[in-house]
Amino acid sequence: MSLAIVPRVRGSLPARSCPSKRPSQTDDVFLRRVRCQFAWLEHHVPTLNEVARSLAVSERTLRRHLRSLDTSYSGILRQVRQELSQQALIYSDLTIDQIAASLGYSEATNFRHAFRRWVGCSPQVFRAQARSFGPKELIEAAA
Repeated sequence: MSLAIVPRVRGSLPARSCPSKRPSQTDDVFLRRVRCQFAWLEHHVPTLNEVARSLAVSERTLRRHLRSLDTSYSGILRQVRQELSQQALIYSDLTIDQIAASLGYSEATNFRHAFRRWVGCSPQVFRAQARSFGPKELIEAAA
């Protein structure tokens, strides 16, 4: 099963910056380009090297640029996985195991632990609450 059936929430990556430096429009574009590399996450989780090559920069340059924006490859991957998992739990009937596999987790247990760390509850509880309260309120509460 693929997460392609799950509607993707549009929006930019939340900016984490120090008070003296706000991300420029160029920075936002760069972060969106990096996030786009994870668009096919359910088929393949790209490595840092693959992302760098597709953006025509070296791995070191990519790392340095992400660090200057107060983020990292693993941080972006985590955010993308979190967003896609929440959307899949809300808008699809995929099982937890199917969602975990689609997000590149080797075992559903690893996904369950990560989800609990991100949101504060298990994927099953999140899905049940989403169906009870409505998805918009639940995503806002988890943020």
